[in-house]
Amino acid sequence: MVIQFSSCDGTLFMGVYKTGLVLGKFMPLHRGHEALLFFAQGQVDRLYVVVDHIPDAWVPAEDRCRWIAETVPDAVVLHLPEPNPQDPAHHPQFWDIWRESLTALLPEKIDTVIASEYYGARLAQELAATFVAFDIARAAVPVSATMIRRNIYTHWHLLAAAARRDYTLKICVFGPESTGKSTLTQQLAAHYQTVGIPEFARQVIEGQKNITLEDMPLIAQGQQSLIKQGLDTANRLLFTDTDALSTTIWTRWLFSCSHDSVDAAARAQPCDFYLLLAPDLPWIADDVRYFEGRGQAFFDDCRATLENHGRPYAVIGGQGETRLQAAIKAVDQIASDFFAGIGRRSNSRT
Repeated sequence: MVIQFSSCDGTLFMGVYKTGLVLGKFMPLHRGHEALLFFAQGQVDRLYVVVDHIPDAWVPAEDRCRWIAETVPDAVVLHLPEPNPQDPAHHPQFWDIWRESLTALLPEKIDTVIASEYYGARLAQELAATFVAFDIARAAVPVSATMIRRNIYTHWHLLAAAARRDYTLKICVFGPESTGKSTLTQQLAAHYQTVGIPEFARQVIEGQKNITLEDMPLIAQGQQSLIKQGLDTANRLLFTDTDALSTTIWTRWLFSCSHDSVDAAARAQPCDFYLLLAPDLPWIADDVRYFEGRGQAFFDDCRATLENHGRPYAVIGGQGETRLQAAIKAVDQIASDFFAGIGRRSNSRT
């Protein structure tokens, strides 16, 4: 068996291989995993990434596989169908079990095993492959999944981009016209140093003045697309001025009907929490506002819609700084609960 080492910047001192294997739990996927996967992909014609089977894992296998597929889309991602022992001390046939299960899972022979831990050398030997070690000292990206699991909020910057998207707390600023949704969205984004998504409907209406029922799916899907894009750069939290659920309400109010595509968009990407703004600000007319004097009725519909869809919310009222501070207090509480919940799940199960 040949053992080859790479430098921390990913420079390989020998050869390029036809097939390679990276094995791991990826729970959660972090920047060290990203570095390993990017390096491995550059050294082989075809990369196989095997996701370990962990019973009752706090991160489901399908999520871990999806993260890897998003990170290295050209790789072949496989999930081990059954749990294997996690340490040679746990089973006398430890290496036999791993050799046989991987051989059965992989569709072809592996030329190289690429790993950031020395177990890769023995695994490569079992598979009659070459071991390529990458940054075993963790000098390039000093991180471990165990460290992140202790406190995802604190170690947010060490999560892989794909995992950050899943763990971002999405908060929708929701409610009637002329209640300061746009302003509050940007104030909160500035306060939490993150992304504030503008209202897509305003862009559509300002562009064409009159909208039809056929425009509503475009508005719902456009808002969801902006939210999805914002997840790439959000810092723990993301704020959005309305979402597709808002569009279901507007569809009823403007056209006295529902639209299946709008309803589907509202179900597909729900926000985690809603700030429902009270209609207690002075009405300010503009070209994209329609229902002067009906703020309370619209507010009541918003509240009923949130409750009918089981969406958690807090009502935010008050003028100026009072309104902002009420929103910050609500966000602080939900963010604390949200990230503490992730921490409890991650620390109670492997």
